[in-house]
Amino acid sequence: MKFKNTFNSRSKRQLKRKIEALITLQKNHSNYHSLSCEVKRLFNKVFQFSTNTTFQKCLSTAILYCGINSVNAQSFEAPIHISEFANFQITDAGTPSMYKPALVDIDNDGDLDFFYGSNPDLYFVENTGDKNTPNFESTPVASPFDFKIPFDHPALEPSFVDIDNDGDYDLFTSVYEYGDFYYYENTGTPTAPQFAEKEKKCFWI
Repeated sequence: MKFKNTFNSRSKRQLKRKIEALITLQKNHSNYHSLSCEVKRLFNKVFQFSTNTTFQKCLSTAILYCGINSVNAQSFEAPIHISEFANFQITDAGTPSMYKPALVDIDNDGDLDFFYGSNPDLYFVENTGDKNTPNFESTPVASPFDFKIPFDHPALEPSFVDIDNDGDYDLFTSVYEYGDFYYYENTGTPTAPQFAEKEKKCFWI
């Protein structure tokens, strides 16, 4: 997106004020539509406006350009040790510092399940609750969904992403200290995952 050669500082100030007002309104507010139209008009004045650019993209760009912080400050409670969750089980890996957690809805039931990599294996704990009230009382399962460790006693650090856009989560894992990197394609379905054999050199990584 390009700027106009002649920049109107007054329009910029107006745009900033309008955006600040807009981000305080709910979308169903009676003034939201008229104010958003005014923001579009001013945006067109300040920027080279593209007709196929969505309003949300325009608004995001303008917020960044005008230096408006639209993100409210967040506060966090004190951390809770995992052992404080009732009946939460975790298999002793011998070296607790090697635990690497990952949360993903691996079975597509609407809640986040719990994986953790360690030495010697990858472990899975199903969330038998729901997205609002998780329950991790299930016994940890080693080498879940036909997963096979790349070698004996790897300190695994798992991550999940649908890299091939087929609707299920594939597994990437690095190995602590060794620097090795492995890919396991999910050849199952969104509700019944299954991990194929490891690939070490994948996607030219």
